[in-house]
Amino acid sequence: MKINKKFFKLSLAILALVLMVGLAGKFVFAATLTTIYDRLSDVQSDTASGVNHYIVFTPTTTHSGAYNILKLQFPDGDDGKWCRTAGVLSATTITEDSSTGLPGTLTTTNCTQGSGASSYDTIFICSSGGSNAWTGGTKYGVELSDSDGILGTTTAANNIAISVTTGTHADTCGEPSANIDSGSFAVSILDDSTVGVSATVDPIITFSINDLAIGFGSFSSTTERFATADATGSTSAAPNGEPTVITITTNAPNGAIVSARSKGNGSGVEGNGSAGLNKSVSPANLIAAAASSAVVTGTAGYGLYVKNVENTTGTLAIDEGFNDDTVSDLAISTTNQTIAAATAVVNSTADVALNAAIAGTTPAGSYADVITLTGTGKF
Repeated sequence: MKINKKFFKLSLAILALVLMVGLAGKFVFAATLTTIYDRLSDVQSDTASGVNHYIVFTPTTTHSGAYNILKLQFPDGDDGKWCRTAGVLSATTITEDSSTGLPGTLTTTNCTQGSGASSYDTIFICSSGGSNAWTGGTKYGVELSDSDGILGTTTAANNIAISVTTGTHADTCGEPSANIDSGSFAVSILDDSTVGVSATVDPIITFSINDLAIGFGSFSSTTERFATADATGSTSAAPNGEPTVITITTNAPNGAIVSARSKGNGSGVEGNGSAGLNKSVSPANLIAAAASSAVVTGTAGYGLYVKNVENTTGTLAIDEGFNDDTVSDLAISTTNQTIAAATAVVNSTADVALNAAIAGTTPAGSYADVITLTGTGKF
């Protein structure tokens, strides 16, 4: 078949013109966005508000418009789900996944609602102002949250595809007047994205006494004496950390009680006998218990008090009856009495101290007592 020479020459001319235009750079192709995702703060289906978007993307091409725009277009049929209320969103730069905060001013970022077929919920993320250029190959990050515009989620589904376009506009934040890069990503929305977690904290209490053998030593005069950790006694009050230290730690929400009682001349069973320093060998004698602040030189008496509380957690408070302040002080008895207490969880230490004095007529001999201390958690 013969080809018309004139037609052939015309075709060659047209092809040459097309090639010249292409070589002159008149053909423009959109590049592909990379490392693009949208981490949602909540993937529970049909969430009506409070869904934050943490968006990371890498443009291939440098953007240098008056408004550089990242457009997220959600699926058709999800109208009013992703953008629950159209309007301006709060935008904040982030550095998630080693990204760079999106440069420029982000105050005009907004969402719009779709309505009907071929109309889509859309988010426009725009940066404007000075130094707003997006450099090709740089990973950027931005967080979106509710403001006038309210963000939500759609019904449960996997592989929800969201298309992304970047571009520029000379005057406003919205549909780009020039598209530059494009891409897409997918998200998954669940009927229930929550995992219930349960735990039980068992009741805990530890109570300890650091020195189980203390004493007054020898009374060679009627001078008041104080028990010491080495059981030799002293005419001066025991220093902090003596004569014995209690430690109580508990997670009881209502606190704790520290109680004390004296065996005295009884059997040791609570409530039996009378409290005091007891001489059991004939002739028997009891240096009777008294308020610690009432124990004075020359008068027989035996007192217990609490001092030097150190609170690590919570507050262990000395009971008014045993703080040795002369106000409402109490004598120890053979029945348990509260000497310190806390009203909430506590981790504390305190010194339990003893003082005593004799009269000039107090019978000579060996005297002893047993102090029973208990720690109780109020669960």
